[in-house]
Amino acid sequence: MIIAMTGLLFAAIFIFDVLTPQGLPVFVLYVLPLALTSWPRRRHALYWLAAAASSAAILAYFLTSPLAGVPHWLPILNHATGIGLFWLSAVVIQRQQDLADHLIRMAALEAENKAHSIKEQSLRRQADEIHDLYNRALCGYQSLNNTGLAIMRQVVERHSGHVRVQARSGGGSEFVMMFECRIHQEVKSFP
Repeated sequence: MIIAMTGLLFAAIFIFDVLTPQGLPVFVLYVLPLALTSWPRRRHALYWLAAAASSAAILAYFLTSPLAGVPHWLPILNHATGIGLFWLSAVVIQRQQDLADHLIRMAALEAENKAHSIKEQSLRRQADEIHDLYNRALCGYQSLNNTGLAIMRQVVERHSGHVRVQARSGGGSEFVMMFECRIHQEVKSFP
């Protein structure tokens, strides 16, 4: 849709430029299709259109009749300035598109980094919670209060084990729970 509008606008400007005498800078209107071409975001479309606008402005210069009373050098200077304007517009629009794309990529990277940071914080929090659970668990070299000793006794009784208490150097005691381990082996006879 935009490409068709750009083509029609380009053709209308060319016809208007050819029908207008040389002294009037109608060719400057070729900047409008350049601006429309920035919307579809085709990488080199701006440069192709700037080249087409430059060619059309030069062709229209030779096809139009000179305006009476205007020096011959003025339309040449106007067209040369217009051609420079086409290319400058194409470069500025392309640069703006490149910067917008770069900004979008940077925003995506920032969002990804934020997501990784949140995930890392969540994992760190989970690791801290597991560490806290381990510190409160009834295993390892943890200190036991009355509740812990009662739970340890119930576990040992349920599994037919026993507890050995050893004094630790530097103070305190170490409770070692021991359980029986039965290994069942099946003996198969060979025929």
